[in-house]
Amino acid sequence: MTIEEAIDVAYQGEAILFVGAGFSSTAKNKMGNRLPVGAKLSSHLLSRCGLSEQADLGPAAELFLDKFGSTILIKEIKELFTVGEIQECHRNICNIPWKRLYTTNYDNVVEVAHAEHNRKVLSYTTLDSPYTIPKHAPICLHINGYAISAEANSLSSDLKLTSTSYFTPSFQQSPWCEYFKGDIRLAKAVFFVGYSLQYDLDISRILFEYGDLKEKCFFITSENTKETSRSILSKFGEVNSIGVDTFATMVEARRNLPRPSKSNQPTLACFAQVVLSQDLQTVTTPDVFNLLLFGNRNIDFIKQSMFDNPATQYYVRRHQLDQVIECIRSGTAKNVVVHSGMANGKTLFLDGLAVRLIEQSYVVYRLMDVTKSVESEIDWICSRTGPTAIIIENYVNYVYVLEQIQLKRAENIVILLSLRSNLNDIHADRIAGTLQDQNITEVSLDQLADEEIQSLIDLTNSYGLWGSKAGMNEYEKERFLVSECDREFQPYLLSIIESPDVHSRVEVMYEQLAGVSKYEPIVQLILIVEIIGIVTNVDNLTEIVDVGNLNSAEFRRLEIVREFLDFDRGNLKARSSLLAKYLLHNFGKTDDIVDILIRCIKVCSAHYSFEITGPYRSNFYHGLFKSIMRYSILDSLLPNKGKREGIIRFYESVRNYASLFKNIQYWLQNAIARMAFGEYDIAKKNFDTAYALAYENPNYDTSYLDNAFSRWLMESKLASSTDGNSFENFRDAHAIVRSQANSIEGFHYPFRVAGLYLPMYDRFFHRWRPNEKNYFVDACKDLLNILDSRRGEIDGNHYVAKAKLDLESIVSKTARNTTDKDSR
Repeated sequence: MTIEEAIDVAYQGEAILFVGAGFSSTAKNKMGNRLPVGAKLSSHLLSRCGLSEQADLGPAAELFLDKFGSTILIKEIKELFTVGEIQECHRNICNIPWKRLYTTNYDNVVEVAHAEHNRKVLSYTTLDSPYTIPKHAPICLHINGYAISAEANSLSSDLKLTSTSYFTPSFQQSPWCEYFKGDIRLAKAVFFVGYSLQYDLDISRILFEYGDLKEKCFFITSENTKETSRSILSKFGEVNSIGVDTFATMVEARRNLPRPSKSNQPTLACFAQVVLSQDLQTVTTPDVFNLLLFGNRNIDFIKQSMFDNPATQYYVRRHQLDQVIECIRSGTAKNVVVHSGMANGKTLFLDGLAVRLIEQSYVVYRLMDVTKSVESEIDWICSRTGPTAIIIENYVNYVYVLEQIQLKRAENIVILLSLRSNLNDIHADRIAGTLQDQNITEVSLDQLADEEIQSLIDLTNSYGLWGSKAGMNEYEKERFLVSECDREFQPYLLSIIESPDVHSRVEVMYEQLAGVSKYEPIVQLILIVEIIGIVTNVDNLTEIVDVGNLNSAEFRRLEIVREFLDFDRGNLKARSSLLAKYLLHNFGKTDDIVDILIRCIKVCSAHYSFEITGPYRSNFYHGLFKSIMRYSILDSLLPNKGKREGIIRFYESVRNYASLFKNIQYWLQNAIARMAFGEYDIAKKNFDTAYALAYENPNYDTSYLDNAFSRWLMESKLASSTDGNSFENFRDAHAIVRSQANSIEGFHYPFRVAGLYLPMYDRFFHRWRPNEKNYFVDACKDLLNILDSRRGEIDGNHYVAKAKLDLESIVSKTARNTTDKDSR
C-alpha cells in the first residue's frame, strides 16, 4: 500500500493516527510561545530553577518539583502546553475521520484542531478505563498524560514527567494497551506523525509483537531525520521524511477524491478463516517430520490425503470424524468438544473437521487471539446467513468469547471446541451451561482404533521414521503401538523424539542457548506456557522475563525460538507441547524453572491487584496464575530430578503473593502435592487449613476440596502400616463420592476417587466385620446403579470406564466368594 492509498483509507475512517512531539512543535501556547518539546522542556524547567546546564526531563522535573512544589509545576505545565494557536497542518490532518487518535504529548493540539472543525474528540489518559468509554465516540488517548486535566495532588500518576512517574505502571501494563493492540490490528493503515520509537520501548515492543503491521504503518518524520532514526523506524513501517507540513498538504490534496464504498466486513484480527487451496502439492519427508515433531500442520496436505489423493501419506484419519460430521449434518450436534491427553491429536482432528465442513459448503473460522475487536468480529461472523463453524481450542481460556457467541449465534452456526481431558472433566458442566446445551457431543481421542494404528504404521513406513525400530516386522510394529504406546499418539511421538538422531538434533537446538545464555529464561518461559496450553504473545512474556530486545537477529536466529515463536504475529505457535515438555525435562534445570514459575506468580499477582473489569488484559495473567498454582501442572513442568524439592520450594515461596496464605485453592493444591509425595500428615494439616478458610466463606463451593479429601481418606490409609479405622475412612470417603457422583456438578471427577475402591478391597476387605463388608459391597452396587442410570452422560470418559470395571470386579468377587461358601 502506498502512502496515498493509506491516506484514502484514513478518509474512510479505517486508520489510526499516532502523534508525537514533532506533530505539535509549530503550535503556540496562550503566551504566544512555541510548545517546548523534547529537550526544550527540560531546559525551560532548569532555567526557571536558575540553572543553565542540560539534563534529561526526569531529573529536571524533579529539581523543579523540589524547588517549587507540585502545584507550581502543574501550573507551569498547563501554561506551557495549553494551546492558543495551531497551524494549518494541524487543521488538515485532524480533518480526517480517524478511527482513533493516540499521542505521547501533554498538549491539546488534537482537541483544538478538532474543535475548529466543529467536531469534539474525547480526551483520555491511561488512568481512565477503556471499558467505560462511549461506543463509536472519537477519542484521543494521551499516553504520557494530559496537561489540561492533570492535578497537583496526583502529579506522579497524571503525567509521565518526573523520575517518580517512570516507576508507575507503564502503558504496556495498562488495559489501554490491549485497546491499542486491537485498534492497530483492525486498522487498515496506521500513521505515526512526528513520533520517534528510539526511547519508547512500550510501543516498539507492541509493533514487534505484530510483525504483520509493517505493510500498513507509515512514519512521517522531519526532513532532517538522522539515518540511525530512519533505520530503527524502517523495521516497523515505511518512513517518509517529508515533514508535517508536506504530509498535511498531501492529506488536503486527496480530500475530495472519489473513493470506493466502505466494506461492511471487518478486518479479522481475532478470527482467521480456514481456506483451502485447489493446487496439489507433493508431500515430502521433512513435511511429515515437521508435523510430527514440531506440530507444523499443512491443512492443504490434510485435504489432499482426505479427498484429492487418498494415496497421500500425511494424515491419520480418525474414525470419529465421520460420526461427528453425520451428527452435524443431521442437526443433532451444534456444539462439539474434542478432548484427549497432551499431544494426542486434538488440533489435527479439528483440522480434519474443518476440511470436511468446507467441502460441505461451510465457512470455517478459527479463534487466533482475543483483543478489543472480538465483539465486532463475533457480530459479523454471527450475522452470516450460510452454514458456519467456529473453532476454539483450549476453550477454558475463552469462556467470555463463547458467552458472546452464544448470545448472538444463529441456528446455522456450529461450535467446535477442544481441551485436555483432565480439564474437560472439571469444566464440562460449566461449558454446557455457557452454551445452554446439556447434550454436547464429546469426542475422546486418546485411543487409536485398529484402522488408525495401521494408517500410522503405513505413514511411518513411507517416510522412514521408525529410526532404531526400523528392523521390526509389521506385527512387531503393531504390537509396539498397541501395547507399549497403549494406542496413544503421545508415546508414539515421544519414541520419535527419543530416537538417537532426533534427540541429537533437539539437543543441539537447546545447546544454542549456551552461547547466549541471557535468553534461556525467556525460552524456558515459552516452553512453560506451551506445555500449559495458554495462548499468549511476546508482550506478555517479556513482562515476566525481560531480557531486552527480542527483535534482534541474535534472538531470532535461535532454532528453538523459531520453532515456538511466530514472528509474523508475535504469538506462540502453540502446537508442539510434547516437544516443549521433552526439552524442559531433558535439558532444563529444576531450580531455574522453579525460579521462573515464582516470577510468573509475582507478576500475575500484580495483575490481580489491578481491578481491570474487561476480559482482555487479564485473560493471560489470570489463566497463567491459576494454572501454575495447580500441582498437576507443576508436576508436568518439572524434570524428575529435584521435582519434590522444587515443588515444595515453589509453594513455600509464593505464599505471600496475592495473599495466597488466605487462599483456599493454595492450601488445597499444597495438600495434593504432599499426597503425591506420600507426606500424608502434612497434607492433612493443609486440608485442615483449607477447610478452616472455607468455613469463613459460606459462599465457597467445597466440591473440589471435598473430592481431594476423600482421596486422602483412602490413600493415607492404604499407605499406612496399620489397619485401624480403615473402614471408617472408606465410609467417610464414600459419602463424598456418592454425593458427588449423583449430582450434575463435577460428575466425572469423583470417579477418579472411586478408582481406589479396588485397592481398599484388596487390602482391607477380608479384615472387616460382616456388616462393614455388606456396607462396602452395597456402596459398590449403588455406584454402579448411578452409572447405569446416567450412561448417556459418561460415555467415553476414561475415569468412569475404569471405575466401572473395578466396581464390577468387586461385586463379582464378593458374589463368587458367597457362592463358594454356600456350596461348602
